This record gives sequence, C-alpha cells and structure tokens, in this order.
Amino acid sequence: YIDYVLRSHVDPLDWNDRVDLMTQYLQRYGRNLPAGAQVKSAMELATRYEDFLKLHMKALQTIRSRIAP
Repeated sequence: YIDYVLRSHVDPLDWNDRVDLMTQYLQRYGRNLPAGAQVKSAMELATRYEDFLKLHMKALQTIRSRIAP
C-alpha cells in the first residue's frame, strides 16, 4: 500500500515534488525525529525519500504492535 501511495502521488523524477513532500514531512514530524535526522534538510532527505518514509512507517507499525492489545 505504501508503495502504491508513493508512486501514485509523487513523481520520482520530479525533484520539486520530492523536496516538497519531505518539507511537509519535516514540518509535521521533524520534532519527533532523532537528533541526527533533524539536522537533515528536506533536500537531503528527498534524495532517498522512499527509503526514509518506509522506515518511518515500519517504525510506527512496530510501536503500534507493541502498544495495541
């Protein structure tokens, strides 16, 4: 599902789309990221945006599975 959403809403060849996505991501989640990730700019994260977002989603799933009954 994550792959589908990324591919249908973000053009991987459009640099501005990728940077915009990561800018929005950092605005929403930036304060909750580890210190090393906070120093990264949206442009740095945009180079590997798919990997970064998938890692974030995997971390959220792990947390949910340990909290939810």
